[in-house]
Amino acid sequence: MAEVHPALLASDEERLLRPRRWCGRGLAVAAILTASQAIFGGYAIIVKIAINSSVDTLVFSLLRDIGASVVLLSACALMGERRPIAPGDRATFVGVGLFGITISQTAMVLALQWVPPFNASLLQPTQPVLTLLLALCVRMETLNICSAASALKVAGIVIGCAGATFTVLTATERKPAHDAPSSGSISGMLLGNTLLVLQCAGGAVFQLLNKRLTGRYPSITVAAYGYGLGTLMLAVVVLPMRAADAGAWRLPAAGYAALAYAVLLASAFNYFAYAWAARRSSASHVTAFFPLQVVFAALLQVLVLGEWPSATQVAGAAAIVVALLCVVASLAYDDSRPGGGVPKEDERRAAADE
Repeated sequence: MAEVHPALLASDEERLLRPRRWCGRGLAVAAILTASQAIFGGYAIIVKIAINSSVDTLVFSLLRDIGASVVLLSACALMGERRPIAPGDRATFVGVGLFGITISQTAMVLALQWVPPFNASLLQPTQPVLTLLLALCVRMETLNICSAASALKVAGIVIGCAGATFTVLTATERKPAHDAPSSGSISGMLLGNTLLVLQCAGGAVFQLLNKRLTGRYPSITVAAYGYGLGTLMLAVVVLPMRAADAGAWRLPAAGYAALAYAVLLASAFNYFAYAWAARRSSASHVTAFFPLQVVFAALLQVLVLGEWPSATQVAGAAAIVVALLCVVASLAYDDSRPGGGVPKEDERRAAADE
């Protein structure tokens, strides 16, 4: 019998082990994205209790982003991951900061001056759909409905968005009309909803740019540089508006605890998690977990505020959980290409990280 070269045996063993390795990596991506949505689910409740609407939201956002930038840039330096930015990538890094930090955070805060929170909550589940459509348009992702992984991903996104929308609708159906801002004129409502659409589109573009950069730079580098640039641009917007208002910069005692939560978890950890997950998955997979935030918000509402959801809200949350299972399955069994459905360059870099 002819002797088989050891290198061929090794390559065959690698091919056999690769699906199992990437299945485990898909589950790790699912775990860290689930944790990020749990953090976001608790963010609004914790901030609401801590500052009780007594703090300027634009100022709070800027303080949060300054703190998170310091944390991320310090972590980047301590980990030895400070990398020079290639000239061709500078505009992409600026785009990450502009769309992911400046637009996504400022547009919603400004929009709530003219529209009720209901409008904002109703539009957020559109981000996974927008991300997938944009990714297909720019050919960053491909979609083969005959593939089980692609079918599961699309089903998860559609069911999750429908479940989140249904939950928001049933959560607001019992609220009195006076909850809407008093300045809700037709022109004000139009401007507010335009800002919300801009915020959702900005979030989708951010995920695509994030994915592009994580194929070339370490995850912590992308998160730190992008967040730092976004904070600088946010400061350009906020400082002229609030610099002369000394009262806007005061925080109550409990506000500092909320700020620490916002800096360390809702900002530094979550944006690093997005970069880490984008390196190992697709942008549409990352945003597919966003509707899960509604489920965690409902659970924390029960635990912290003692407010129980209605039966229809529970049904909407159950749909989101089903959607999550579809997305996790598509991550674990992605058969669109060897290596878990990510480009070869991303596969090599992610393997090097581990």
